Amino acid sequence: MAMPPARKTLLGGLVVASLATGALTALPVQAVTGPETADQSLAFTARLEIGDGERACSGVLVESQWLLTSAACISPDGPPAAGAPAEAIQATIGRTDLTTTAGAVRDVVQLVPYAGRDVVLARLDQAVHGIAPAAIAAQPPATGSTVTVAGYGRTTSEWVPLKLHTGTFTAGSPSGADLPLSGQNGATICAGDAGGPALATTGGKTELVGIGSRSWQGGCFGTDPAQTNTDALDSRVDDLAGWVSAHVARWGLKSEANGKYVSAEFGYTGGTQGELRARTDAPAGSWEQFSLVSGGSDGSVSLRSQNDDLYVSVETEEDSTHLGMLRARSATAYGWEKFLLQRQSNGNYALKSVHNGEYVSTELNYTGVDADLLRARSDKVSGSWERFTFTRTDDFPTAARDTVQPGPLPTS
Repeated sequence: MAMPPARKTLLGGLVVASLATGALTALPVQAVTGPETADQSLAFTARLEIGDGERACSGVLVESQWLLTSAACISPDGPPAAGAPAEAIQATIGRTDLTTTAGAVRDVVQLVPYAGRDVVLARLDQAVHGIAPAAIAAQPPATGSTVTVAGYGRTTSEWVPLKLHTGTFTAGSPSGADLPLSGQNGATICAGDAGGPALATTGGKTELVGIGSRSWQGGCFGTDPAQTNTDALDSRVDDLAGWVSAHVARWGLKSEANGKYVSAEFGYTGGTQGELRARTDAPAGSWEQFSLVSGGSDGSVSLRSQNDDLYVSVETEEDSTHLGMLRARSATAYGWEKFLLQRQSNGNYALKSVHNGEYVSTELNYTGVDADLLRARSDKVSGSWERFTFTRTDDFPTAARDTVQPGPLPTS
Protein backbone atom coordinates (compact mmCIF):
# COMPACT_ATOMS: atom_id res chain seq x y z
CA MET A 1 0.00 0.00 0.00
CA ALA A 2 1.61 3.23 -1.16
CA MET A 3 0.75 6.08 -3.59
CA PRO A 4 2.03 7.75 -6.87
CA PRO A 5 2.87 11.32 -7.85
CA ALA A 6 1.07 14.55 -7.21
CA ARG A 7 -1.76 13.38 -9.34
CA LYS A 8 -4.26 11.07 -7.70
CA THR A 9 -4.61 8.19 -10.08
CA LEU A 10 -6.80 5.14 -10.31
CA LEU A 11 -5.57 2.23 -8.26
CA GLY A 12 -5.85 -0.23 -11.12
CA GLY A 13 -3.91 -0.66 -14.35
CA LEU A 14 -1.01 1.58 -15.34
CA VAL A 15 -0.28 4.62 -13.19
CA VAL A 16 -1.38 7.83 -14.85
CA ALA A 17 0.30 10.53 -12.86
CA SER A 18 1.67 13.97 -13.47
CA LEU A 19 3.40 16.00 -10.81
CA ALA A 20 2.83 19.14 -12.81
CA THR A 21 -0.95 18.99 -13.00
CA GLY A 22 -1.65 18.00 -9.42
CA ALA A 23 -4.91 16.46 -10.60
CA LEU A 24 -6.63 13.64 -8.76
CA THR A 25 -7.14 10.63 -11.01
CA ALA A 26 -7.76 6.93 -10.58
CA LEU A 27 -5.20 4.53 -9.13
CA PRO A 28 -3.41 2.01 -11.31
CA VAL A 29 -3.79 -1.65 -10.54
CA GLN A 30 -1.06 -2.54 -8.10
CA ALA A 31 -0.73 -2.15 -2.57
CA VAL A 32 -1.09 -0.41 0.68
CA THR A 33 2.39 0.51 1.88
CA GLY A 34 1.62 -0.60 5.40
CA PRO A 35 2.83 -3.85 6.96
CA GLU A 36 2.21 -7.35 5.67
CA THR A 37 -0.64 -9.12 7.41
CA ALA A 38 -1.75 -12.70 7.89
CA ASP A 39 -4.83 -11.55 9.80
CA GLN A 40 -7.59 -14.01 8.87
CA SER A 41 -10.21 -11.46 9.89
CA LEU A 42 -9.28 -9.82 6.57
CA ALA A 43 -9.68 -13.06 4.60
CA PHE A 44 -12.57 -11.47 2.70
CA THR A 45 -10.01 -9.34 0.83
CA ALA A 46 -9.54 -10.52 -2.74
CA ARG A 47 -6.90 -10.13 -5.42
CA LEU A 48 -8.23 -9.82 -8.97
CA GLU A 49 -6.18 -10.60 -12.06
CA ILE A 50 -7.64 -9.23 -15.26
CA GLY A 51 -7.05 -10.33 -18.83
CA ASP A 52 -3.85 -12.18 -19.56
CA GLY A 53 -2.15 -10.87 -16.43
CA GLU A 54 -1.85 -7.33 -17.78
CA ARG A 55 -3.35 -5.78 -14.65
CA ALA A 56 -4.48 -6.67 -11.15
CA CYS A 57 -6.32 -5.02 -8.31
CA SER A 58 -8.07 -5.76 -5.03
CA GLY A 59 -11.64 -6.44 -3.98
CA VAL A 60 -13.77 -7.53 -1.05
CA LEU A 61 -16.17 -10.44 -0.56
CA VAL A 62 -19.59 -9.10 0.46
CA GLU A 63 -21.53 -12.35 -0.07
CA SER A 64 -20.22 -15.85 -0.64
CA GLN A 65 -20.63 -15.48 -4.42
CA TRP A 66 -20.13 -11.72 -4.87
CA LEU A 67 -17.26 -9.23 -4.66
CA LEU A 68 -17.26 -5.44 -4.57
CA THR A 69 -14.39 -3.79 -6.42
CA SER A 70 -13.41 -0.73 -8.44
CA ALA A 71 -15.20 -0.29 -11.77
CA ALA A 72 -12.21 1.65 -13.14
CA CYS A 73 -9.94 -1.28 -12.39
CA ILE A 74 -12.18 -3.65 -14.34
CA SER A 75 -12.54 -1.23 -17.24
CA PRO A 76 -9.96 1.61 -17.30
CA ASP A 77 -11.46 3.17 -20.46
CA GLY A 78 -14.94 3.72 -19.07
CA PRO A 79 -17.64 2.09 -16.95
CA PRO A 80 -17.85 -1.68 -17.50
CA ALA A 81 -20.95 -3.01 -19.20
CA ALA A 82 -23.37 -5.05 -17.13
CA GLY A 83 -23.21 -8.76 -17.79
CA ALA A 84 -20.32 -11.07 -18.59
CA PRO A 85 -16.92 -9.35 -18.30
CA ALA A 86 -15.18 -8.35 -21.55
CA GLU A 87 -11.94 -9.90 -20.29
CA ALA A 88 -11.26 -12.93 -18.14
CA ILE A 89 -11.14 -12.04 -14.43
CA GLN A 90 -9.79 -14.44 -11.83
CA ALA A 91 -10.29 -13.72 -8.13
CA THR A 92 -8.24 -15.15 -5.27
CA ILE A 93 -10.00 -14.83 -1.92
CA GLY A 94 -8.71 -15.64 1.56
CA ARG A 95 -5.05 -15.99 0.57
CA THR A 96 -3.11 -13.37 2.52
CA ASP A 97 0.11 -14.98 1.24
CA LEU A 98 -0.17 -15.61 -2.49
CA THR A 99 2.62 -18.21 -2.40
CA THR A 100 0.30 -20.58 -0.50
CA THR A 101 -2.79 -22.52 -1.54
CA ALA A 102 -5.05 -21.11 1.18
CA GLY A 103 -8.47 -19.69 0.37
CA ALA A 104 -10.23 -20.06 -2.96
CA VAL A 105 -9.75 -19.13 -6.61
CA ARG A 106 -12.85 -18.25 -8.63
CA ASP A 107 -13.72 -16.82 -12.03
CA VAL A 108 -15.86 -13.70 -12.35
CA VAL A 109 -18.89 -14.42 -14.56
CA GLN A 110 -21.06 -11.33 -14.16
CA LEU A 111 -20.58 -7.60 -13.54
CA VAL A 112 -23.15 -5.20 -12.10
CA PRO A 113 -21.85 -1.59 -12.15
CA TYR A 114 -23.30 1.16 -10.01
CA ALA A 115 -24.01 4.21 -12.15
CA GLY A 116 -22.03 7.33 -11.28
CA ARG A 117 -19.65 5.66 -8.82
CA ASP A 118 -16.37 3.77 -9.05
CA VAL A 119 -18.04 0.59 -7.81
CA VAL A 120 -18.98 -2.70 -9.43
CA LEU A 121 -20.38 -5.96 -8.12
CA ALA A 122 -18.67 -9.08 -9.49
CA ARG A 123 -20.40 -12.45 -9.30
CA LEU A 124 -18.20 -15.53 -8.90
CA ASP A 125 -18.75 -18.78 -10.76
CA GLN A 126 -18.96 -20.64 -7.44
CA ALA A 127 -19.62 -19.63 -3.85
CA VAL A 128 -16.67 -19.25 -1.48
CA HIS A 129 -17.09 -21.31 1.68
CA GLY A 130 -15.38 -20.91 5.04
CA ILE A 131 -14.72 -17.16 4.65
CA ALA A 132 -17.11 -14.71 6.29
CA PRO A 133 -18.07 -11.82 3.95
CA ALA A 134 -17.50 -8.24 5.03
CA ALA A 135 -20.53 -6.48 6.48
CA ILE A 136 -21.41 -3.13 4.89
CA ALA A 137 -21.71 -0.20 7.30
CA ALA A 138 -24.96 1.73 7.54
CA GLN A 139 -23.23 5.10 7.86
CA PRO A 140 -19.85 6.63 6.96
CA PRO A 141 -17.05 6.66 9.52
CA ALA A 142 -16.92 9.65 11.83
CA THR A 143 -14.67 12.44 10.60
CA GLY A 144 -11.28 12.05 12.25
CA SER A 145 -11.81 8.37 13.10
CA THR A 146 -9.38 5.61 12.17
CA VAL A 147 -9.92 3.44 9.10
CA THR A 148 -7.96 0.33 8.10
CA VAL A 149 -7.30 -0.26 4.41
CA ALA A 150 -6.20 -3.61 2.94
CA GLY A 151 -4.93 -4.45 -0.52
CA TYR A 152 -2.52 -6.33 -2.76
CA GLY A 153 -1.03 -3.28 -4.52
CA ARG A 154 2.51 -1.98 -4.60
CA THR A 155 4.40 -1.21 -1.43
CA THR A 156 7.28 1.18 -0.86
CA SER A 157 9.72 -1.47 -2.11
CA GLU A 158 7.75 -4.03 -4.16
CA TRP A 159 6.18 -3.67 -7.58
CA VAL A 160 4.13 -6.86 -7.32
CA PRO A 161 3.96 -7.98 -3.67
CA LEU A 162 2.89 -11.50 -2.83
CA LYS A 163 1.29 -10.72 0.51
CA LEU A 164 -1.70 -8.72 1.68
CA HIS A 165 -0.77 -5.38 3.25
CA THR A 166 -2.71 -3.02 5.48
CA GLY A 167 -2.44 0.62 6.40
CA THR A 168 -4.07 2.95 8.92
CA PHE A 169 -5.80 6.11 7.73
CA THR A 170 -7.80 9.01 9.13
CA ALA A 171 -11.27 9.48 7.68
CA GLY A 172 -12.24 12.87 6.34
CA SER A 173 -15.72 14.28 5.90
CA PRO A 174 -17.63 12.38 3.17
CA SER A 175 -18.33 14.36 0.02
CA GLY A 176 -20.97 12.91 -2.26
CA ALA A 177 -19.80 9.47 -3.36
CA ASP A 178 -16.26 9.99 -2.01
CA LEU A 179 -14.70 9.13 1.34
CA PRO A 180 -11.47 11.13 1.87
CA LEU A 181 -8.65 9.31 3.66
CA SER A 182 -5.30 10.53 4.95
CA GLY A 183 -2.48 8.09 5.67
CA GLN A 184 -1.10 7.77 9.18
CA ASN A 185 2.60 7.14 9.83
CA GLY A 186 3.41 7.06 6.12
CA ALA A 187 0.65 4.62 5.11
CA THR A 188 -0.43 5.19 1.55
CA ILE A 189 -2.65 3.52 -1.05
CA CYS A 190 -0.88 2.35 -4.21
CA ALA A 191 -1.56 0.98 -7.65
CA GLY A 192 -3.20 -2.43 -7.25
CA ASP A 193 -5.11 -1.42 -4.14
CA ALA A 194 -8.06 -0.30 -6.25
CA GLY A 195 -11.20 -2.02 -5.00
CA GLY A 196 -9.61 -2.99 -1.69
CA PRO A 197 -11.67 -2.61 1.49
CA ALA A 198 -11.64 0.35 3.87
CA LEU A 199 -12.88 -0.80 7.28
CA ALA A 200 -14.06 1.09 10.34
CA THR A 201 -14.64 -0.37 13.79
CA THR A 202 -17.46 1.01 15.93
CA GLY A 203 -18.71 -0.57 19.13
CA GLY A 204 -16.48 -3.59 18.56
CA LYS A 205 -17.96 -4.24 15.10
CA THR A 206 -15.78 -3.88 12.00
CA GLU A 207 -17.63 -2.92 8.82
CA LEU A 208 -16.92 -1.96 5.24
CA VAL A 209 -17.13 1.80 4.63
CA GLY A 210 -15.37 2.21 1.28
CA ILE A 211 -13.37 0.63 -1.52
CA GLY A 212 -10.14 1.96 -3.05
CA SER A 213 -10.56 4.36 -5.95
CA ARG A 214 -8.03 7.24 -6.21
CA SER A 215 -4.82 8.19 -4.47
CA TRP A 216 -1.79 10.47 -4.61
CA GLN A 217 0.35 7.35 -4.08
CA GLY A 218 3.07 9.25 -2.23
CA GLY A 219 5.77 6.78 -1.19
CA CYS A 220 4.66 3.99 -3.51
CA PHE A 221 7.31 2.06 -5.38
CA GLY A 222 7.97 3.81 -8.69
CA THR A 223 6.51 7.15 -7.56
CA ASP A 224 8.54 10.35 -7.82
CA PRO A 225 10.33 10.72 -4.45
CA ALA A 226 9.20 14.33 -4.37
CA GLN A 227 5.62 13.13 -4.00
CA THR A 228 4.88 12.73 -0.30
CA ASN A 229 1.11 13.16 -0.27
CA THR A 230 -0.59 10.10 1.27
CA ASP A 231 -4.17 11.26 0.83
CA ALA A 232 -6.72 9.19 -1.06
CA LEU A 233 -10.36 9.10 -2.08
CA ASP A 234 -12.29 5.87 -1.57
CA SER A 235 -15.72 5.21 -3.01
CA ARG A 236 -18.31 5.20 -0.25
CA VAL A 237 -20.38 2.05 0.20
CA ASP A 238 -22.29 2.84 3.41
CA ASP A 239 -25.26 3.98 1.30
CA LEU A 240 -25.16 0.96 -1.03
CA ALA A 241 -26.25 -1.86 1.29
CA GLY A 242 -29.77 -1.98 -0.15
CA TRP A 243 -28.49 -2.07 -3.74
CA VAL A 244 -25.99 -4.80 -2.93
CA SER A 245 -28.56 -6.80 -0.96
CA ALA A 246 -31.04 -6.82 -3.84
CA HIS A 247 -28.48 -7.99 -6.38
CA VAL A 248 -26.82 -10.71 -4.31
CA ALA A 249 -30.12 -12.14 -3.04
CA ARG A 250 -30.73 -15.85 -3.62
CA TRP A 251 -34.12 -17.30 -2.87
CA GLY A 252 -35.68 -20.58 -1.90
CA LEU A 253 -39.23 -21.07 -3.20
CA LYS A 254 -41.49 -22.93 -0.76
CA SER A 255 -44.89 -24.31 -1.73
CA GLU A 256 -47.63 -23.42 0.72
CA ALA A 257 -49.52 -26.55 -0.38
CA ASN A 258 -47.06 -29.12 0.98
CA GLY A 259 -44.48 -27.05 2.90
CA LYS A 260 -41.66 -28.24 0.63
CA TYR A 261 -39.01 -26.23 -1.19
CA VAL A 262 -38.86 -26.24 -4.96
CA SER A 263 -35.99 -28.11 -6.58
CA ALA A 264 -34.85 -28.16 -10.20
CA GLU A 265 -34.34 -31.80 -11.11
CA PHE A 266 -31.04 -31.72 -12.95
CA GLY A 267 -30.59 -35.42 -12.38
CA TYR A 268 -33.37 -36.09 -14.88
CA THR A 269 -32.64 -36.52 -18.57
CA GLY A 270 -34.38 -35.64 -21.79
CA GLY A 271 -37.47 -33.42 -21.87
CA THR A 272 -37.92 -33.42 -18.09
CA GLN A 273 -34.37 -32.42 -17.14
CA GLY A 274 -34.54 -29.41 -14.83
CA GLU A 275 -38.27 -29.74 -14.12
CA LEU A 276 -39.35 -27.98 -10.93
CA ARG A 277 -40.86 -30.00 -8.07
CA ALA A 278 -41.78 -28.96 -4.53
CA ARG A 279 -40.10 -31.82 -2.74
CA THR A 280 -37.17 -30.83 -0.44
CA ASP A 281 -37.11 -29.87 3.24
CA ALA A 282 -34.53 -27.08 2.91
CA PRO A 283 -33.04 -24.89 0.16
CA ALA A 284 -29.60 -26.27 0.88
CA GLY A 285 -28.01 -26.42 -2.57
CA SER A 286 -27.91 -24.86 -6.01
CA TRP A 287 -30.84 -26.98 -7.22
CA GLU A 288 -33.11 -25.27 -4.65
CA GLN A 289 -31.79 -21.71 -5.00
CA PHE A 290 -32.83 -19.06 -7.50
CA SER A 291 -32.05 -15.45 -8.27
CA LEU A 292 -34.75 -13.07 -9.49
CA VAL A 293 -33.78 -11.16 -12.62
CA SER A 294 -35.73 -8.16 -13.87
CA GLY A 295 -37.83 -8.96 -16.91
CA GLY A 296 -38.05 -5.36 -18.12
CA SER A 297 -40.56 -2.52 -18.01
CA ASP A 298 -43.54 -4.84 -17.51
CA GLY A 299 -42.49 -5.50 -13.91
CA SER A 300 -41.93 -9.18 -14.52
CA VAL A 301 -39.14 -11.32 -13.14
CA SER A 302 -37.31 -14.38 -14.36
CA LEU A 303 -36.19 -17.17 -12.04
CA ARG A 304 -32.58 -18.18 -12.67
CA SER A 305 -31.40 -21.44 -11.13
CA GLN A 306 -28.12 -21.24 -9.27
CA ASN A 307 -27.25 -24.51 -10.99
CA ASP A 308 -25.73 -23.68 -14.39
CA ASP A 309 -27.44 -20.23 -14.44
CA LEU A 310 -30.42 -21.62 -16.34
CA TYR A 311 -33.70 -19.70 -16.46
CA VAL A 312 -37.00 -21.33 -15.57
CA SER A 313 -39.25 -21.72 -18.60
CA VAL A 314 -42.98 -22.51 -18.96
CA GLU A 315 -43.27 -25.45 -21.35
CA THR A 316 -46.48 -24.65 -23.21
CA GLU A 317 -45.73 -27.06 -26.06
CA GLU A 318 -45.75 -30.15 -23.85
CA ASP A 319 -48.73 -32.49 -23.83
CA SER A 320 -51.12 -33.66 -21.16
CA THR A 321 -49.72 -33.76 -17.61
CA HIS A 322 -46.59 -31.81 -18.58
CA LEU A 323 -48.42 -28.93 -20.27
CA GLY A 324 -47.22 -25.68 -18.64
CA MET A 325 -44.49 -27.54 -16.75
CA LEU A 326 -41.75 -25.35 -15.25
CA ARG A 327 -38.19 -26.32 -16.25
CA ALA A 328 -34.82 -24.69 -15.60
CA ARG A 329 -33.45 -25.09 -19.10
CA SER A 330 -32.95 -21.75 -20.91
CA ALA A 331 -29.71 -19.77 -21.14
CA THR A 332 -31.66 -16.60 -21.95
CA ALA A 333 -34.85 -15.07 -20.58
CA TYR A 334 -37.60 -14.49 -23.16
CA GLY A 335 -41.39 -14.44 -22.78
CA TRP A 336 -41.57 -18.08 -21.71
CA GLU A 337 -39.26 -17.27 -18.80
CA LYS A 338 -41.15 -14.27 -17.39
CA PHE A 339 -43.46 -14.22 -14.36
CA LEU A 340 -45.44 -11.65 -12.43
CA LEU A 341 -45.15 -11.90 -8.65
CA GLN A 342 -48.45 -11.12 -6.94
CA ARG A 343 -48.49 -10.62 -3.19
CA GLN A 344 -51.35 -12.47 -1.50
CA SER A 345 -53.36 -11.46 1.55
CA ASN A 346 -51.45 -13.91 3.76
CA GLY A 347 -48.06 -12.45 2.69
CA ASN A 348 -47.17 -15.27 0.32
CA TYR A 349 -46.87 -14.94 -3.45
CA ALA A 350 -48.54 -16.23 -6.58
CA LEU A 351 -46.52 -16.57 -9.80
CA LYS A 352 -48.34 -15.77 -13.02
CA SER A 353 -46.76 -16.77 -16.31
CA VAL A 354 -46.49 -13.85 -18.73
CA HIS A 355 -46.39 -16.32 -21.62
CA ASN A 356 -49.69 -18.15 -21.09
CA GLY A 357 -51.37 -15.98 -18.44
CA GLU A 358 -51.79 -18.90 -16.03
CA TYR A 359 -50.80 -19.19 -12.38
CA VAL A 360 -48.17 -21.68 -11.22
CA SER A 361 -49.62 -24.57 -9.24
CA THR A 362 -48.10 -27.41 -7.21
CA GLU A 363 -49.50 -30.69 -8.51
CA LEU A 364 -50.08 -32.56 -5.24
CA ASN A 365 -52.05 -35.30 -7.01
CA TYR A 366 -49.11 -36.37 -9.15
CA THR A 367 -47.04 -39.37 -8.10
CA GLY A 368 -43.68 -40.89 -8.94
CA VAL A 369 -40.98 -38.80 -10.60
CA ASP A 370 -43.45 -36.00 -11.31
CA ALA A 371 -44.85 -35.80 -7.77
CA ASP A 372 -45.47 -32.17 -6.74
CA LEU A 373 -44.53 -30.87 -10.20
CA LEU A 374 -44.91 -27.12 -10.80
CA ARG A 375 -47.13 -26.16 -13.75
CA ALA A 376 -48.46 -22.83 -15.00
CA ARG A 377 -52.02 -24.05 -15.57
CA SER A 378 -54.51 -22.32 -13.23
CA ASP A 379 -56.61 -19.32 -14.29
CA LYS A 380 -56.88 -18.02 -10.73
CA VAL A 381 -55.36 -18.32 -7.25
CA SER A 382 -57.83 -20.70 -5.67
CA GLY A 383 -55.81 -21.87 -2.67
CA SER A 384 -52.49 -23.05 -1.29
CA TRP A 385 -51.57 -24.89 -4.50
CA GLU A 386 -50.93 -21.52 -6.17
CA ARG A 387 -49.20 -19.80 -3.25
CA PHE A 388 -45.49 -19.78 -2.44
CA THR A 389 -43.12 -18.33 0.14
CA PHE A 390 -39.76 -16.76 -0.80
CA THR A 391 -36.92 -17.32 1.68
CA ARG A 392 -33.50 -15.66 1.49
CA THR A 393 -30.77 -18.30 1.12
CA ASP A 394 -27.71 -16.09 0.58
CA ASP A 395 -25.37 -14.99 3.36
CA PHE A 396 -25.25 -11.23 2.85
CA PRO A 397 -24.29 -10.06 6.38
CA THR A 398 -26.33 -6.87 6.69
CA ALA A 399 -29.63 -6.34 8.47
CA ALA A 400 -31.16 -4.79 5.34
CA ARG A 401 -31.19 -8.23 3.69
CA ASP A 402 -34.28 -9.12 5.70
CA THR A 403 -36.27 -6.21 4.33
CA VAL A 404 -35.74 -7.13 0.67
CA GLN A 405 -38.94 -8.46 -0.85
CA PRO A 406 -38.81 -10.66 -3.93
CA GLY A 407 -39.26 -8.64 -7.09
CA PRO A 408 -37.43 -7.10 -10.02
CA LEU A 409 -33.84 -6.16 -9.30
CA PRO A 410 -32.78 -2.51 -9.50
CA THR A 411 -31.24 -1.62 -12.84
CA SER A 412 -28.15 0.05 -11.37
